Amino acid sequence: MKFGRFKQPAQELANKLIEIEKKTVEDPTEITSVSVKVKVSTAGMLSALAEAFGQSRYAFGGEVLEDFTSDLFLSLPEERRALIAVRADSITTDLLKKQGITGTSHCALGEIDGDATWQIVNHHSKEISNYNEAA
Repeated sequence: MKFGRFKQPAQELANKLIEIEKKTVEDPTEITSVSVKVKVSTAGMLSALAEAFGQSRYAFGGEVLEDFTSDLFLSLPEERRALIAVRADSITTDLLKKQGITGTSHCALGEIDGDATWQIVNHHSKEISNYNEAA
């Protein structure tokens, strides 16, 4: 069993889960299914944690996966993040097109055809890093 893979302290994760518990409605266009295989013991823990927060294992597992994905992305070197962000946004744009959703992202980076979620996350991460270095 591996420990300490999450950078986020357990209390922060618990607080986030409590906030998630309060959410009642999500935009269905922002949700998609992803299937993963995990050890039975991991599935058991996901179920127990999900139960503690009044969620299904699947909903809870999705939140954990989202958090870990963001943490992993932000821990990559800046050059690699930039390339992966563009690719992730391209894949997201394709997934949205399959749902009949198209458009342009208007953001600090200018106008980007399609989704720009990860490019924006990367941009803000660089701004925060620059701010912290200057302080």
